[in-house]
Amino acid sequence: MPRSTLLVAVLAVFALIIAACGGDDTHVLRATPTPQPTSTPVDIAAIISSVAAATAAEPGLTAAEVSAIVSKALAAVPTATPQPTPTPAPTPTPVDIRKGGILNAQMGWAVGGWGVHECQSSNNCLTPTAPLYNGLLEYNPETLDISDIRGDLATDWSLAADGLTYTFNLHPDAKWTDGTPVTSEDVVFSLDSMVNPDKTRPNASRIAAFYASSQAIDPLTVEVTTKFKAAPFVPFLATEWMKILPKARFETLSEDEAKLEENVLGSGPFMLKNHESGIVVEYVRNPNYFKENRPFLDGMNYFTIIDGGSIIAAIKSEQVLTHAHPSSNLSNADNERLAQDRLGKGEVHFAGPIGIIWTHMNHNVAPFDDVRVRRALILANHRQPIIQFFSKGRDQLGAPFQPGSWFGLTEAEVAELPGFRELNGEKHPDDIAEAKRLLAAAGVEPGTKIALQAMIVVEFPDLAIVVAEQFRTLLDLDISIDSIELGAGFGKVLAGDYEMNILGYGPMITDPHDIMGGAYVAAGRNNFSGWSNPRIEEIFELQASELDLAVRRAMTLEVQEIVLNESIFIPHYWTMRGMYVDNRIRNFNPPPTDSHALKMEHLWCDPGC
Repeated sequence: MPRSTLLVAVLAVFALIIAACGGDDTHVLRATPTPQPTSTPVDIAAIISSVAAATAAEPGLTAAEVSAIVSKALAAVPTATPQPTPTPAPTPTPVDIRKGGILNAQMGWAVGGWGVHECQSSNNCLTPTAPLYNGLLEYNPETLDISDIRGDLATDWSLAADGLTYTFNLHPDAKWTDGTPVTSEDVVFSLDSMVNPDKTRPNASRIAAFYASSQAIDPLTVEVTTKFKAAPFVPFLATEWMKILPKARFETLSEDEAKLEENVLGSGPFMLKNHESGIVVEYVRNPNYFKENRPFLDGMNYFTIIDGGSIIAAIKSEQVLTHAHPSSNLSNADNERLAQDRLGKGEVHFAGPIGIIWTHMNHNVAPFDDVRVRRALILANHRQPIIQFFSKGRDQLGAPFQPGSWFGLTEAEVAELPGFRELNGEKHPDDIAEAKRLLAAAGVEPGTKIALQAMIVVEFPDLAIVVAEQFRTLLDLDISIDSIELGAGFGKVLAGDYEMNILGYGPMITDPHDIMGGAYVAAGRNNFSGWSNPRIEEIFELQASELDLAVRRAMTLEVQEIVLNESIFIPHYWTMRGMYVDNRIRNFNPPPTDSHALKMEHLWCDPGC
């Protein structure tokens, strides 16, 4: 075969090779490219050489014979390995950075009990139980607006035209952690329990002044009737004290049984995982919580750390990132220093004023059974240097009602009252003179011994030292101080085993009804010795149904005058409470009282806890 003919034959075969192996497809439109197997490159020059060698050895080969030689050469080429069709990469699912993490927080007290309606203190009872339960309503913790109330177990609610009848619709997916549904029967049982006069209900009973009855309309609808038109009813109902309990679990339990850890059964965002008394309370997320995407955290650890120095050390070492409660056992002076030390890493938010700090006098024991003695000590207390020392002036003068509120005096007006006034920056001499005259008239001699108890919580022990020194210096009284652990101290208070006691009272809501009802009436939760005044009791009943704010304010100021002249309370200051919050914690707002925002379902960490 002539060499030109050979070349044509080889090129023809080569064209077939190109077609088989894939060539230029510039002019081919493909909707979707078909994946091709990976090919081994064909050495065309080697094939031509092998054909040329064959024809040189055997001249006159036919085209068919040349094709056979080329086919044999192709057969020597390794077979291409088919490759699997590539699987398109999945579209990544957006990651919710709010989810996950264990939040470590400091709690300044050991758990005092798990009975929600039996809770006496927000410190050692309400705080550890709050994440486990829900109320009908809640104060929105995602805003600073203290009037923003939203549904918790209730999806919505309405008030009838009569102004007395509320209808609450419950979330259909709410369940107790044993899997049983939350029903209207549970709500009726719980509301009746809160106002049960035969049970100890120091805080939950605050709705008793308004609550008349409730009934289950159907499994998810509750109708609640109040005794009269009362604006404070809904605000009270939204506090953390008004938790809904499972009727099937609690209706047969005694008060003591209801306080036991083994009887905890809630519907809340977290479940109790472990409790080591005085060390830690561990929570884990409720996997069947009815609120979508809540809680954000996988869990929480509340570490009991009582000593202020240890709290600060735990924060600085980042063993804890925040506090479980506004009253952390750190004074405001401690918080001011902490804010500077942790600048750029965390912030101290000041909440409140969340409560009033005062000294209680037990009017059931001498010499405080004499109203003149109580009046003398109210007059002699010098409040301004106390405020400057403990909060650098951030706290407010301790009038019986919050200065600057719609129902109280301004702080400037309070500063002109006997007992609060100064002269040239010093305690007003007329107040000291009157206090000494009253003590002498009551037969209290110089050097009279009085015991002052101070529970080891926040600045109480330090405040006791200052108060005792003032009364030694100004009135020549011999004041001894007994510092005592919180649980044991409350036990003595409830038993009436004290003469004077440093205590604090945190109103649930910013309303005069709450302060009167909590402290200045005989049944008040912070009126531990049961002191009473008939006129205050009368005003308390009248103002509850009074809708005219000017009239209510006048009633409130009348109560204030009585309290400052004869009550068992030596009011020191309204306190702003500092809460340290690590910069990783998001969605935090300082609460207006210590009865708000304790469920923690709204917090997350970025980056993680």
